[in-house]
Amino acid sequence: MSPRSIRIYLYLLLPGLGLILAQGIFYLVQVSHAHHALSGVQALLKKQSFLVNPYLMGNALSDLEDLNLIRCAVVRNGSPQAVVFFDSRFKPGCHEFNEYHEFNIPLHALMLNGYPVTTALDTGNGEKWEVSFISINGRVFKISLWLVRILFTGIAALSLFWHFRDVRKRAEIHELESRHSMSLNELAAQVAHDIRSPVASLSAMLSKTQGLDEQSRVIINGAISRIRDIANNLLSRHREAKSGIIGSGYRLKPDSPTNINSSSRLSPLSPLSPLSNETKSSEQIVAFVESIISQKRIQLADNREITLKHDPALAYGLFARIQPTELSRLLSNLINNSVEAIPNSGTVNITIEKQSTAIRIRITDTGKGIPSELLSRLGQRGETHSKTGGSGFGLYHARRCAEYWGGTFAISSKASEGTTVQIELPEAQPPHWFIPRLEIKPGSTIVILDDEPMIHAIWERRFATMKPQLSVVHFSSVGEILAWYRQTLGRDGHVIYLIDYELPPSQQTGLDVIDMLGATRESVLVTHRADETAIRERCEKLDLKLLSKSLAEAIPINV
Repeated sequence: MSPRSIRIYLYLLLPGLGLILAQGIFYLVQVSHAHHALSGVQALLKKQSFLVNPYLMGNALSDLEDLNLIRCAVVRNGSPQAVVFFDSRFKPGCHEFNEYHEFNIPLHALMLNGYPVTTALDTGNGEKWEVSFISINGRVFKISLWLVRILFTGIAALSLFWHFRDVRKRAEIHELESRHSMSLNELAAQVAHDIRSPVASLSAMLSKTQGLDEQSRVIINGAISRIRDIANNLLSRHREAKSGIIGSGYRLKPDSPTNINSSSRLSPLSPLSPLSNETKSSEQIVAFVESIISQKRIQLADNREITLKHDPALAYGLFARIQPTELSRLLSNLINNSVEAIPNSGTVNITIEKQSTAIRIRITDTGKGIPSELLSRLGQRGETHSKTGGSGFGLYHARRCAEYWGGTFAISSKASEGTTVQIELPEAQPPHWFIPRLEIKPGSTIVILDDEPMIHAIWERRFATMKPQLSVVHFSSVGEILAWYRQTLGRDGHVIYLIDYELPPSQQTGLDVIDMLGATRESVLVTHRADETAIRERCEKLDLKLLSKSLAEAIPINV
């Protein structure tokens, strides 16, 4: 049964029950009145019964009828023949009797027409008499009864009227929302379509740019990819909306506002539709955090008063099933919120840690905090706090994503001290290409091929304390490593290759080099493009391990 049907039944049932209860009370009043009349009749007739004259009884009853106290009176002898000595049932208004002269008052007219009463009288000389009559309800009783019936019937009619009026208004609002949503979908589709051309131009120009270092090139390429993914997602949502897959909007159950000092936990909503049609995959959370932090540090390069802190080593190897593009948007929005909450100088600290079977992400700032009365509403659509031009969509998006991924979202804050946003996600199994640690045998040779000097410096620093047990060789071009390989073939014992994917100006990739060396089991592909599906699939096909460059400082090394 639908909620609408239940409401209709309730609108009819409750007034009906009220009417039944009220009529029950009137019925009891009528019975009480009838028994009171019976007591008076018995007292009167007993005085007449000493005369042992039924005709005097009839005269007494006739007098009571003339006084409009009773009606339709009958006096019978108590013998088996039941001889009638007085009968007024054939007077006008006594139509409640059937052909056998028995009372036959319909249930619906019972309380309007009176209550039938029968009593037996003993005359004192051995004779018995049976007296029957109908008590008469007063005018006030009848008017009150009709008013009650009209009242409850009116309540039922008004309830149904307001219900169907509300249904009509809801339908009108839904129609307006549908039209508005379709207009927004059309606008979003147009914007997404128009963005794709300049994004393609930027991507083409980036591929021809030689002066940029790899990290800058990767950050720009990542930003272009994010714009492209957002545009593609907008177009996809537009197509789904037109085909009827998505309605006028997303339904979000309203939270029960609760203020618990300075923190509020936002309960999960289930079931929820995703904010994106992107497929979920098992991803290492710290890689996304490092990527976003690298972009934010560039944006904050001119602002030395705000510091972003994060230790990737503590979170290495923690995976969750998420939507990559949505997680990048989520982290970017939350870090932006934290930075904007700091008026002058301060710190934004991002931590990732394992909690039993969950992964906890915390973003804590030393900003101005959030008043407790506003805290419980944040995370709902349209709710924002002291942010010029803010729409509240960032926190709403973060909450929706966390809950769609099976996790939770919480905000805690203290005024003038700062705010902490916490997301917990179920831990997932790592993919096959993931390398949990570098296992190096003593006496091994570590061969590093990368065109980025910073990566060479990171590996040099990490292997510095191990050099008595191993040797490290650095190359920056494909020709150098191939020449070294031909010279040392078979003479260097156990070798581990840490090879970049992009190796300009060569057209060959790191995967091509590893294939040429025939060293898939001894190699690790170390690249900023570790999040690309095509590279991951080829690594799995080759049984090759893959490592993001941003995690070169974090991966454990065992010798």
